[in-house]
Amino acid sequence: MSYSDLQDRSFVVTGAAAGIGREVALNLARQGARVGLIDLRKPDETLEKVKNLGGKGYSIQCDVKNSKGLDDAICYVAKQWGRLDGAVNMAGFLGVYPLDTVTDEQWNDLLRVNLDGVKNSVISELRYMKDSGSIVNASSVAGLQGIPSFSSYSASKWGVIGFTKSVGQEVGKRNIRVNAVAPGILYTELSSSMGSKDDLTETFAPRIPLGRIAVPSDVARVITFLLSDEARYITSSVLFTI
Repeated sequence: MSYSDLQDRSFVVTGAAAGIGREVALNLARQGARVGLIDLRKPDETLEKVKNLGGKGYSIQCDVKNSKGLDDAICYVAKQWGRLDGAVNMAGFLGVYPLDTVTDEQWNDLLRVNLDGVKNSVISELRYMKDSGSIVNASSVAGLQGIPSFSSYSASKWGVIGFTKSVGQEVGKRNIRVNAVAPGILYTELSSSMGSKDDLTETFAPRIPLGRIAVPSDVARVITFLLSDEARYITSSVLFTI
């Protein structure tokens, strides 16, 4: 996988401390891109891996719910490199709450991270992108199908799809593309609360066309493609990785 057009371009990745966000950051570093790493936990380990690959980056601890702090972080990255060419918004968490027990606090907190966090990120990213670029947001297959006890999570991911499609239409005239990825089940720190990798494989693999659950690099490859010029005519779309 090689996308020469990504070399020397500058990107922001939220949720960069682990999982898909980390794998995207590493993919970008392999392509010679520069990466601003943002996460609720300071993503120093990811930055170390980026540097080991010969890449350049910054590690910034920030909560995507904090729109002012997030804007400051993205502004810093854009000013350091004089530009922002794209972004990947992976920050989020998995909330499994039966509807008859979910509290207002649980519901609101999940939407504030998974949906408002994407909104906050995109608004800031667009502020520092000039006349072209590519943004990829994190949705989920849960955003298009019902799953018991996932109503709040599904609502947040459905919201990301609607938001992505609308913003893509709005900023296309600036030659900025906005897409989303909608992964199925994959084993990350996020999904580990649902069981071990073996448990998840036993439960979900029979329902998956390829017969196995995904790993973060599977999804990161799709995102890297969407960021590249190879996807220059794809916008307002959702790519499912199941």
